[in-house]
Amino acid sequence: MLTDVERFSSYRRLCRRMNVFFTRYLAVYCRHCQEVMARIPDELAGWRLAAGVYPGCCHRGAGDLFRLEGVSGPAVLPPGLVARIQAARRLRLAAAGQDGCSPVYRLVNPATGQSLEGEHCRYFGRFGCRLGDLKGPLCLDFICPPIRADLLAVTGGREELLGPEHDFLWLYRAMAVIGYGSAAAVAAEFAALERRLAALAAAGAAFLGGVEADSLFHHFRRVPVPVAR
Repeated sequence: MLTDVERFSSYRRLCRRMNVFFTRYLAVYCRHCQEVMARIPDELAGWRLAAGVYPGCCHRGAGDLFRLEGVSGPAVLPPGLVARIQAARRLRLAAAGQDGCSPVYRLVNPATGQSLEGEHCRYFGRFGCRLGDLKGPLCLDFICPPIRADLLAVTGGREELLGPEHDFLWLYRAMAVIGYGSAAAVAAEFAALERRLAALAAAGAAFLGGVEADSLFHHFRRVPVPVAR
């Protein structure tokens, strides 16, 4: 049976692997979050940032959700693993010092005069997430509908590659295995994830080889895929 220390190490390994993937392929979407979300009918169309930093999907409380959606067995990371993640976060943020980013942001709609205020996740700073390899399950798993629509277009609709809508790349399942499975099961889950990531990267490279764009975001910005509600 794996120890809490070993499970914690495996969880951080998963975070690092997904951070590399997001940085390489999806971070450009997040840097243009308001534009991306405006592709969803009735979502952010016409709204402009008036104050603060718009956090995208990193809203208040997101980083501290440790539940696992749609998995068999316990639907939350084990307490021992959560405790180690939280302890490591406290040390990291204490060493980093204050970020100086106000948690409150405000959006306005010039056409209607409406105003909306929100608050970002406490781990969200001026330059994005401050957690690195200590992200929470939702932070690793969630992708917005426009990103999912684009990836489905790139892969020819391969739902089995992307995973269910609530479980991108089957990451909740991987986290459940890390939290409760054997060493052999964890190794097998990492191997399966690497196969999915390799297939997704290959599909993206092949797709971009046939279009005039340097990223998926820039291609679909010109030719957006409709996003269903």
